[in-house]
Order: sequence, then structure tokens, then C-alpha cells
Amino acid sequence: MNTGGAAGVPWVSGGTGPADVTGDLAGGSLQMCLALAVPLWFERARGCSQAELAAMAEESARVLAGSGGVLQHRGEAADAARVLSHLARGIAITAFGPDGITFAGMHWCAHGHPGCPGIRDRVPS
Repeated sequence: MNTGGAAGVPWVSGGTGPADVTGDLAGGSLQMCLALAVPLWFERARGCSQAELAAMAEESARVLAGSGGVLQHRGEAADAARVLSHLARGIAITAFGPDGITFAGMHWCAHGHPGCPGIRDRVPS
């Protein structure tokens, strides 16, 4: 797993791969939390129907839109944990898409794809 932050990831800082829109959020603590939480959510999502995934994604999007700032502004620990869990769940669901997802300098995908950075954060198959 690459935990060097966005500046240490060539396809992010060099612009040679998928865009990473996280800006200053790509810190080591966030990466460590996501590296643990995203694979757990991926395993849970793997057995869900498309309708269940859509409902989960919609709920997580609502939570992130309404409370996502607690991750940037050091909100209450319980709020931050809840929002982080929804962020990890959204990333895990998006990893099923054709190009996976790059966020906070890390890439997750359910399977290889053209232009895949191929780093070790690929979700287990």
C-alpha cells in the first residue's frame, strides 16, 4: 500500500493517471483509515444487489454532503467516525465501476482496467 500521500504518488502529482480530487485531505491518517475500512466495506458490498448498492450509495452521499466537513475541520470524534465510514463505503461501492476510484492518493478497483495504476490497494477479488 502506498501511504506516502498524494505528493508521493507519481500518477497523482505527475498527472499521468486518474485524477485525484482530494487536495489537502490526502494525509496519512486519512489514508490509513481508508486502507482499513474500504476493503471491509468492499467485502460487505460484494454480496449486495444493484438496488441495495444504489441505496447504500445514496445514503452515504447524503451523509457526506451534509456532514463531510467534520473530516476537514476536526469535528466531534463520533461524527468523524460516522462520516469516515460512509466515505469508505462510497469508495468501496465505486470500486465496482469500470475504472475503479482514485481518492487520497490510493486506487481501488474490483478488477484491472485500461490505465489502471495497478498499485497494491486493489480490492481483493
